[in-house]
Amino acid sequence: MVLGEVSSANVTMIVAFGGGVISILSPCVLPMVPGYIALVTGLEVRDVQAGRPQDLGRIAAMTGWFALGFSAVFVLLGLAASTVGQSLFDNQELLTRISGAVVLVNSGELVSRQMDIGKLQQLSNSGRISTAVANAEAPQNLNIQATRLLN
Repeated sequence: MVLGEVSSANVTMIVAFGGGVISILSPCVLPMVPGYIALVTGLEVRDVQAGRPQDLGRIAAMTGWFALGFSAVFVLLGLAASTVGQSLFDNQELLTRISGAVVLVNSGELVSRQMDIGKLQQLSNSGRISTAVANAEAPQNLNIQATRLLN
């Protein structure tokens, strides 16, 4: 990469930097900058606004440490999220099968709560199960029971 060469990487960096400068200079953020610097450095706002040369080194160092710590936390969170995401992606087929089994078990449990199992066994033994299932009416409180199940 040559310094004067225009490439998509250069344009992306320039646009990102410009966006950051514009966001800091916006009327919503700019008035908070002295308070932010005072908080980070431990100086009072009037000392920050005075801009004494002996305080500039401290302001730069403390702001740098703050930015470094902030970046480290979010980089580590990003790495952790990437690791979890990659693990889920690698085991996608197994997780799909497990979630399918959970749905089937929950569906069976919901249906079993709606039917009298003893009556179902009697109908099965007599050969009339298909007629009984076809004529069955859904209970009126099905939504309430389904909500309880999901909770």
